Amino acid sequence: MKIDELTIGEAKQLASVSQHHTATSDSIFAHNIGQYCIVRSSQSGVHAGTVEQVTHSGDGLCTVVVRNARRLWKWKTTGGVSLSAVATSGIVASESKVEPEIKTHTICGVCEIIPCTTIAKESINGK
Repeated sequence: MKIDELTIGEAKQLASVSQHHTATSDSIFAHNIGQYCIVRSSQSGVHAGTVEQVTHSGDGLCTVVVRNARRLWKWKTTGGVSLSAVATSGIVASESKVEPEIKTHTICGVCEIIPCTTIAKESINGK
């Protein structure tokens, strides 16, 4: 195939492949797939759940598909105030606001993914 002989459709397809790709074993996000994580989005806030898929875009952000997702509206931890503390120490349920679980949720504009400890996962899920 010669580049000069590409159809418009083929050129669009090539451009799409170069701008977006799904996390694979060579991706910096591959280690998060299958793990319960805190997912922070510049567009839709903070979520917690099991990362199923990460799709990168050219703007440095990505789209993440999360299974058994919960949105965190407000949180308090015993280990600090950051999302890293939430992912490590978990939340104080009586002083936090966590939405009910959504089976599968697609989150756009993701700028941070933080793996959770078992303690954090259990506290976020009310166990």
